[in-house]
Amino acid sequence: MPSARLPVRIAHYDGLGVQELVDPLRVLEHAAGVSSDLGWVSSALQEPTFTLVTVARQGTLCGYATAVLRGGDLQIQRLVTLPAADFGEADLHATLVHAVRRVGAHPPYRTLRVVPGLPELAALERSGWRVIDDAPADDPAAGPALRRLSR
Repeated sequence: MPSARLPVRIAHYDGLGVQELVDPLRVLEHAAGVSSDLGWVSSALQEPTFTLVTVARQGTLCGYATAVLRGGDLQIQRLVTLPAADFGEADLHATLVHAVRRVGAHPPYRTLRVVPGLPELAALERSGWRVIDDAPADDPAAGPALRRLSR
């Protein structure tokens, strides 16, 4: 039986674009069961390399990722999706990371990293991503480096 994959809509925003999305992001975080204080929004406005990528299916916001360029590396800072039962969590994580990589490719980055302790790292690993290097000793806040394994 063929799979009925729903089309997704991916959108990209800079720090200023986040302001118009505060309420929908808060609703998404609440539905995903994560902290919905959105304290990171104020720091996003101060970061010139900040990017937000959202994914929606059938008009419903179902995930987002935030990233910054940090020392030439693209660092994913937040990755939030609705529960797997609602939209297929691992697929959404992979879709968001792919979209962040495409947006972050201008300007080019050296390495894709995630903030240390990112809770969604396990979901990324289940969807084919692997940690290839720990955080650099001189910059532990850079977080581990990731690479997508070929399928």
